[in-house]
Amino acid sequence: MIRSFADRDTERVWRREPVKRLDPRIHKPEDMPKSTMTPETLALRALLDARRAEFQVLLDRYGATNPKLLGSVARGTAHSDSDIDILVEMDPADGNLLMRASGLMEEVRALFGRDDIDVFPIQLPKRRISASALADAVAL
Repeated sequence: MIRSFADRDTERVWRREPVKRLDPRIHKPEDMPKSTMTPETLALRALLDARRAEFQVLLDRYGATNPKLLGSVARGTAHSDSDIDILVEMDPADGNLLMRASGLMEEVRALFGRDDIDVFPIQLPKRRISASALADAVAL
């Protein structure tokens, strides 16, 4: 039987090991090997770390808990145009969820001096957040 290069390449793809992901319930952003992160990811995470205490004050003020990074910053693949996506938990019993989430996002943007930071409570998205996005999420 004659096998083409394409057959061998396809065979290699099917034999690849599954990608190991860090469990966000256990691992923090600093657990990810720095060598696998882009320079932009490192810079964005350094920005978040530099204001961690002030960020926590805002979270407490708005009743937000369990902040997690989502998207390219969480995966370590951020580039120059990447935004920062933060998922939080908010108790709807503490008041208007939409207003609190909006206020928190505005204050977080002001704190970090960036308009490309999105903060949203897990309760607000109409569609369920995909399992892969949550698997990539890392605790702040």
